[in-house]
Amino acid sequence: MNGSNGKNISVKAAAVICAVCIAAASAVTWGIAAKTGSDPGSPIDKIDISDGTDSTGETIKSDGSLKTPEETGNAAALTASEIYAQNIASTVGITVKGTTKNIFGQTTSTASSGTGFVIRSDGYILTNHHVINGADEFTVTFSDGTSYPAEVVGYESDVSDIAVLKIDKTGLRPVTFGKSSEMTVGEDITVIGNPLGELTFSLTRGVVSALDRKINTDGNPITMFQIDAAVNSGNSGGPAFDSGGNVIGIVTAKYASGTTEGLGFCIPSDSAEKIASDIIEYGYMRGKTTLGISYEDAETVYEYYYRRYGMNVNRIEGLLTSGVYVASVTSESPAEKAGLEKGDYITAADGAEISESAALKAFLGSHNPGDTVTLTICRSGKYSEITVTLGEYVPEASGSGTAF
Repeated sequence: MNGSNGKNISVKAAAVICAVCIAAASAVTWGIAAKTGSDPGSPIDKIDISDGTDSTGETIKSDGSLKTPEETGNAAALTASEIYAQNIASTVGITVKGTTKNIFGQTTSTASSGTGFVIRSDGYILTNHHVINGADEFTVTFSDGTSYPAEVVGYESDVSDIAVLKIDKTGLRPVTFGKSSEMTVGEDITVIGNPLGELTFSLTRGVVSALDRKINTDGNPITMFQIDAAVNSGNSGGPAFDSGGNVIGIVTAKYASGTTEGLGFCIPSDSAEKIASDIIEYGYMRGKTTLGISYEDAETVYEYYYRRYGMNVNRIEGLLTSGVYVASVTSESPAEKAGLEKGDYITAADGAEISESAALKAFLGSHNPGDTVTLTICRSGKYSEITVTLGEYVPEASGSGTAF
């Protein structure tokens, strides 16, 4: 995965995360449930694509000669029919149900469909977090028509879009994971999924179009690879197979507009497999950083006081419109040890501006526990810098919801 086109592409249009969501007494919508606790059908109208790789050198040796089929991993390439036959019993449809409240407080039933696949013979299923987000009832259906209720084992929605479900069934046929780190541009891709939630267990084919795309959804960048195989709503969480029938990606998103086709995006199998393994063993993804604070965007805090005090809001000392407001600090956390206090604003990290929580999330996601960083803070209108040694995020210790 060498080389980069050096471009940052900001695309504004309908970003379709490939789950199909149906809300009773309302129109059908497709989109990203980007914020924790939001409805699975919440739409989003922006997807940022950056740091793309369009390398064509992965099939060429350092001396300029072409790699052999054995060296590229294509020596035992399977036909589409063989890949389908080998993996159809491992691919599942996922239906979830939940309830939401509208602005009038009325309760509305919702249903959503996606795809998943078996990763362990004792009933563990891998899918996207956005497929199950906001729901409280989950059903897994196999290609032979058998269905099982499922429970959520855990998920990761900050640095990825992964969820693990568990059904009470043994003797299942798990998929075999390939190595996405060895993937090449131009490599064949086969996708099995449930487009539109109705055309179950459909197969489409294409190629890897690009590597290392940073897909930015609501300020939450996730590294994915781009494919041109047809994917649609309902394909979310489904497997993308290499020519050997191994899973090398999870279908997660597509870019949709009236003039664009063939832009699908997958989470690489290497990261998905590791996250799933952590979730099964520990209940969460290990290695994430934490400050130990709860927060609000500065703009949100300002708007709250403006609604309350009107133009007199400008008399409130130290109130900012940009940055991250520290709503609370966890005892014995890295933030407390560094001297961060409730009411502080974080305005920069290692010299880079932090205008909102999404920027701070991205910054923390690019670091590891134990890293030392410098935060610029504003306290009662006065700016200063503090040094923080980042800790490791553990759900029980770090809290949930709007917490870093």
